[in-house]
Amino acid sequence: MGHLEAYVGPLLFGRDHRLREVRALLESARPTPISLGSDGGGGGAAGGGQGGDGDPEAVTAQQARLWSLAPRTSALAVGRGAFTLGTSRARPTESLRVPTLTLAGCLPAQRGATVKLDLAASSPSTDFTAWPEFHNGAAAGLALAARTKGELTRAWIVFNRPREPSHAHAGVLMALGLTGHLRKLTNTDLYRYLVQEHDATTLGVLVGVAAARRGSMNPDASKMCFLHLPTRHPSAFPEVELSPAVQAAALLSVGLLYEGTAHRLMSEILLAEIGRDPGGDGAAHGREGYALAAGLALGLVTLGRGRAAVGLADLQIPERLRRFLGGVNDRDRGVPPGEDQVAASTSGGQVMEGNMINLDVTAPGATLALGLMFMRTDDEGVAAHLRVPNTHFALEHARPDFILLRVVAHSLVMWNSIRPTMEWVLSNLPPLLRVSLEPPRDLEASLRAMEDLGGRAGGAVDREAIAQAHVHALAGACMSVGLRYAGTADATAAATLREMTLRFVRLKSQCKDGKDGLGALIDRPTLETCVGVAAVALSCVMAGTGDLASLRLLRRLRLRLDTSSLDAGQQGAAAAAAAEAASGGGGASGLSHGAHMAIGMAIGFLFLGGGTQTFATDNGSVAALLIATYPRFPQNTGDQRCHLQAFRHLYALAARSRLLQTVDAATQRPVYAPLELTNPEAEPTDETETFHATAPCLLPEEDRLVRLRVVGDRYWPVEVNLASTGPHRAAAIDLLYARRRLPVQRLTGALPYAADPTGARAGLARALHAAAAASLRPPRVFDAREDDDDATGVAVRASTYGSSALEQDAVGVFTSDPALLGFKRLMCGVVGADDAASAELAEFCRAALHECMTREDAASLPAYVDLHASVASL
Repeated sequence: MGHLEAYVGPLLFGRDHRLREVRALLESARPTPISLGSDGGGGGAAGGGQGGDGDPEAVTAQQARLWSLAPRTSALAVGRGAFTLGTSRARPTESLRVPTLTLAGCLPAQRGATVKLDLAASSPSTDFTAWPEFHNGAAAGLALAARTKGELTRAWIVFNRPREPSHAHAGVLMALGLTGHLRKLTNTDLYRYLVQEHDATTLGVLVGVAAARRGSMNPDASKMCFLHLPTRHPSAFPEVELSPAVQAAALLSVGLLYEGTAHRLMSEILLAEIGRDPGGDGAAHGREGYALAAGLALGLVTLGRGRAAVGLADLQIPERLRRFLGGVNDRDRGVPPGEDQVAASTSGGQVMEGNMINLDVTAPGATLALGLMFMRTDDEGVAAHLRVPNTHFALEHARPDFILLRVVAHSLVMWNSIRPTMEWVLSNLPPLLRVSLEPPRDLEASLRAMEDLGGRAGGAVDREAIAQAHVHALAGACMSVGLRYAGTADATAAATLREMTLRFVRLKSQCKDGKDGLGALIDRPTLETCVGVAAVALSCVMAGTGDLASLRLLRRLRLRLDTSSLDAGQQGAAAAAAAEAASGGGGASGLSHGAHMAIGMAIGFLFLGGGTQTFATDNGSVAALLIATYPRFPQNTGDQRCHLQAFRHLYALAARSRLLQTVDAATQRPVYAPLELTNPEAEPTDETETFHATAPCLLPEEDRLVRLRVVGDRYWPVEVNLASTGPHRAAAIDLLYARRRLPVQRLTGALPYAADPTGARAGLARALHAAAAASLRPPRVFDAREDDDDATGVAVRASTYGSSALEQDAVGVFTSDPALLGFKRLMCGVVGADDAASAELAEFCRAALHECMTREDAASLPAYVDLHASVASL
């Protein structure tokens, strides 16, 4: 990540060290400093990491500390991928270097002695570093950006293929697909990857190829995806054993390939797969992720089409999706049985289903499929089925975590009704859930009032369900605001989400022991999930801006660790910490691997592409961002049950480079310039019609910008009008959104903002120049051959050399034209010469140069010289 400062440039974040701070927060290639105090960091640490003759208690404390840090370190690569997105270049003659994932620690008190993490202490059945290595490779691949046609070619990609498959290279392949480079591979190249029968490599190739050919309905890629769906193989096809993760990736790949096409056959197939078991071993442990991938793929295929999709009306997709939401017997509804009907012998692993729908499996996918299909349609009928339960009976039949998805899906349908205010967030709570969980109001009194208001016979209500539904509904509203205002840097939305994040943190601090009060109703991992959802939503809104207030909040959240097992004197503390990290319980604090991943993603989104990129809000981008930020984070490093970890990188499909730089027209160097941007949705008399920014800055989306003007008193006014039609609009869009470099011309007597932030130096130079022009003293001898074009030291040289020196020194302030600067050096530097004609010529050239600079008419200078020569020849 050391290249980021050079890539971003000195102007974007040049006044502080926030980029350096984010690099330190997302660094996982160096040992993490650990400190256990005078006892824990004592002797024997140099050999303690390898079981030397050190103090056994110190060694145990060090290993326990490293295991508490391991879930956070292994989760940083996802955020680092967003931070370095598109900031590096591939060297055609060198292989790609993936940074090492380092879980070791160092002891600053012992000259940085390294302590290695004992991975053998974790569960032998799981590979703790497998999927973190995948994310590490994906981050390295996402950082690559081809700026010329000779980079990232097929030959370079094939050259980087390792002899043995690895999770790191699988992540690189998927990243190259997300950035569009994997389409350069031939079918033969893809076959060589697939025959390795490595699950991570197969998954990366499937998702990468589908993302690279997004929406193209490519037949070769489609065949490759269906080859990895055993449920769709003919009866005579040889049996293929595939993991549920690979099958889920194949389903989502189908959705990416057919995104927005409303393809009838694909819609019918994906609808049936929501209620079907994946084939192969381990199907019972991966069915939730399989059903979710099928629902997301169906939502992608029918993205935003609603009831207007031609050829899908007879499939009754909304009705059949509501059956997956309601779990009602087929005989009790007017829905014709189709391929999605569940067989009587089907078992969902631990729950016997019979002919009923297992809502725990099908509800998440069906909810999001319905929301994506009717996105931005404002369909009241569909939105009514996605509302939060408002009766005790309905609340008993809805899992609290599924309420979060209902709020998100409802907001996708009613897209235009989303507002960035706290009032809108709280309006998602029905009267049943409007309880006060925070002081100063007493929680018990609030719940008793709720029982008196809507309780059933006997006055008893499910307090735990009400409290958990309350926080999940608020988290869903936060996620909806994050998706709606992604990449807009809306100040109201950011303030609302920061307040909600702090509210969830305060609620979590009240759940101390879990025996009384709020802790008896809501567990800390649930509130930690809400904290992560709100933090990621905040970073989506402020994506790429590097907002300091948001960074301070996220840095504070990242510092939290589970220290429940960090007792240096406790026997088996290291083993307990290892078991906790491998299982993903998060300990008493609820800080699991997924919680750290959410905060790392939020930090990466906040500095997306080093601050040069942000998120778009078109249908495809919102769908990709929804999949990447799905609010069910992994419990441990190998958790793939409910949502594939590889899908966390799909945010790259929603990222757009929109950093506008203003460059000096004479020097072609980036400069600060004040801009005025006009919002197309505001009325002409509205105060919010225009807003101001300082370039370099992130531009809004094309449809949210009508006009851009360079304002201020240092540069000539430049206006780019996007409201026009025809070739003028195309040229404006190419200038702002394709090249993203706007030339500006400095005014006479003005200095760049970087050299003169307050304008005092330019003002002093102009005043001294005017004084020199008005002076009647004869000029003194002054050697102006020095190439000093700055206004620095003008006042000092004024008292030494006189007024003519002032006039020549001020030229660098009044103009940056190389021709004028050369004219000053060659023609105006003969002040006080012995030859009277030369002195007269120099005096005339100085006067002519002054006249041309003050009138901004440099083209007239040769005419003055020719006129002087003509007069002299008479």
